[in-house]
Amino acid sequence: RVLGMCVVALSIVTAVVRPLDTWLRRLTDKLLFQKKYQWQKTLRDASRGMTRVTSVDKLLNLMAHFIGMRLRVTHVGILQRVGPGYLLQVSRGPQKRPKGLRIGRENPLVAWLEEKKEILTTGEVRDWLSSERLFPHRTVIRRTLEEIRGEMESLGAEICVPAFSKSQMFGFLVLGEKLSGDPFSQEDLDVLSTLASEGAIALENA
Repeated sequence: RVLGMCVVALSIVTAVVRPLDTWLRRLTDKLLFQKKYQWQKTLRDASRGMTRVTSVDKLLNLMAHFIGMRLRVTHVGILQRVGPGYLLQVSRGPQKRPKGLRIGRENPLVAWLEEKKEILTTGEVRDWLSSERLFPHRTVIRRTLEEIRGEMESLGAEICVPAFSKSQMFGFLVLGEKLSGDPFSQEDLDVLSTLASEGAIALENA
């Protein structure tokens, strides 16, 4: 009798839980798809807007406005390649840095971005320093990583996003922490990387 009751109870639980599990998975997939679609649509709209802008100043301000509006960060800065270095042309947000800041190409942070051609986060730098792991492409001494961390702290940068076109870095984005305190997701980084690439092409055209 007890065994029969257990079998009946298990059947009831299975009949209830499986449909609920399926429904939750479908709902999650739908929400994630909608979020991804919204991001893609917003990115397409921003890219189309950038291609129509012929003024460099307007283009940089458009990018900063888009990022600040969508990600809500403490500040957004865009450093543009000017002469032998990079100049902070746009800075927005409650913790924005003063415009006109100039950084030379010999700066360890700039040298890293130009060589690696990929997003750099303060979390990565902290992890490398704490674990003393070596970057796979070449040996990186601790002093260089500490200098990079110091440069990112002075810029208030949680992440730095290089903007390349035809193997040339036209500039890089500097983003502070999210106002919500949430970490940047991989989707955030992918969108920023795409936006930076599109922005570099639009900047070159402008």
